[in-house]
Amino acid sequence: MSSLHAAVHAQADANDSIVKTIAAVNRYLVESIPPNRFVTLFYAELDPKNGSLAFLNAGHNPPLIVHAGGTMEQLASGGLPLGILADADFREGRTKLYPGDVLVIYSDGVSEAVNPNGEEFGATRLYEVVARNLDTSASGIRDRIESALTKFCQGTPAADDITLVIVKRLAEATEVAAAAAS
Repeated sequence: MSSLHAAVHAQADANDSIVKTIAAVNRYLVESIPPNRFVTLFYAELDPKNGSLAFLNAGHNPPLIVHAGGTMEQLASGGLPLGILADADFREGRTKLYPGDVLVIYSDGVSEAVNPNGEEFGATRLYEVVARNLDTSASGIRDRIESALTKFCQGTPAADDITLVIVKRLAEATEVAAAAAS
């Protein structure tokens, strides 16, 4: 992960687009990791002044934007996980975070968390928790998700890591708040 982190930073500085950045990181990973390994990645660039969000999703769970009006948007544009094909095609997605909107980036340990009956938490429950708490801060939303997961799982041990990144665009159009948990 540290070499991925370094590669992303180096390529972000060297390239003028998200697609070129991630394509270069992908080629590096194809050459440097074992053929039976790959990396999922969600990469985004947010302009906090106007809320524009450019992103690329390379095989990761599609992050959610829960809009202040209650609608949901999934950020799936991108391509294959990294490290599989050197010449993989990637696509940039674009959207906007409006005041009051919440971006939720999460690992599969969140959506695939199970209760004692083997039922998964899923993206729909995640959306519902966020939608019910849009008036809460980014860290408050993170706490509500963690609480909902704990209640849902009823003590069932986690099978994977649980990672959340919550970004909320505040009502004042020039501010963004974020909270993370891992």
